Amino acid sequence: MCLYIVTSVVYRLSRGGHVVTVISCSSEVKAATFLQLLEYVYTGYQRLERVSWEMLDEVELLGQLFDIPQLVRHCHYFRTCNLAQARKTTAAVRGRFCDIIRNRFVNHMCLADTRFVVNGVNIPAHAPLLVARCDVMAVMLTGNSFCESRTRKVNLQDTSTEGFLALLEYLYTDSVPFSKTDPIDLLVLADRFCLPRLVALCEQHIAREVETIMKLGDEDLDLIGLLLTAQYHNAVQLHAWCLDIISSKFELISCRREFALLEGENLAYVEKHQFPSPSYLEEKEEYRKAVEADGHGQGRRWRLGRCSVM
Repeated sequence: MCLYIVTSVVYRLSRGGHVVTVISCSSEVKAATFLQLLEYVYTGYQRLERVSWEMLDEVELLGQLFDIPQLVRHCHYFRTCNLAQARKTTAAVRGRFCDIIRNRFVNHMCLADTRFVVNGVNIPAHAPLLVARCDVMAVMLTGNSFCESRTRKVNLQDTSTEGFLALLEYLYTDSVPFSKTDPIDLLVLADRFCLPRLVALCEQHIAREVETIMKLGDEDLDLIGLLLTAQYHNAVQLHAWCLDIISSKFELISCRREFALLEGENLAYVEKHQFPSPSYLEEKEEYRKAVEADGHGQGRRWRLGRCSVM
């Protein structure tokens, strides 16, 4: 194969007014082989089990010419039937790709074609990646009925800059930077942009944080507020988990001011599953009153009446 695989680079203006780079390759480069290379560059994964041995050799050679050593090693491991090592290589490459994308593209102007304005802060972004990862953004940036598809400028209200940057990092890298933002803010954004997997990841993280705080003995958690937030933003698992926690701590939480916010199905569930049970609380109150009246012998008569042995 010719070493000079790129024969020309031309810049053209598309119908939408965007500059398109057209790269022509040598005739010795087959389209199917180059698509295999592109798939690896885009995803960090290569389904080599569906290619012929001849194409495998061509993909490996393209990997050498484009200086992609990870692809070359992947082809070698697949050829030698070392599938376990091939999987390890794939995992390592994906981690490295995530780092590269995070450092080069998240909140960086490099090849950016879209701009988000959050609290007066301009955040550059890349439409092809957003369209591929988020259906809401795909409609926003490609639909004819939205002005954002023409201006490539999106104004966002009612969100924090940190939260939106964390959302972008998730879309770009498929990893969630919980250390950089409030997980509840990120949960709200995930629901707003219809990202159910991110919602689930936020639910899991929030539940773990709440469990850790409860183990430390902090009783000032606003579990009612968390329950209502989860319900409003379609965090079904977190909502159910909060109901169970509130039910199990009914005696403590029912004395708080925010308990009055519980109503409808939420209140019915908590009252039905509360612990301790209503019968236990009634007997406890009866016993308390009897103990207070013990000086008059009523406490003794209560104990004798409640216990056949006594």
